[in-house]
Amino acid sequence: MLMRTQLCWAGHVSRMEDHRLPKIVRYGELATGCRKRGTPKKRYKDSLKQHLSLGHIDCHELSTLASN
Repeated sequence: MLMRTQLCWAGHVSRMEDHRLPKIVRYGELATGCRKRGTPKKRYKDSLKQHLSLGHIDCHELSTLASN
């Protein structure tokens, strides 16, 4: 259920206009910063990529599939 909700939200965000904040945050990258030593914390992006791969969906094709 969580995976389905996450994929629905990702499709919703990918269909948003480019100036909307959720889309900027989803597709943005940090320009500066550092992380602490050790294992990196799991991010929303990481779990989304994992769920996409479980559904045999390419990350780059998400916006195309969401528009259909």
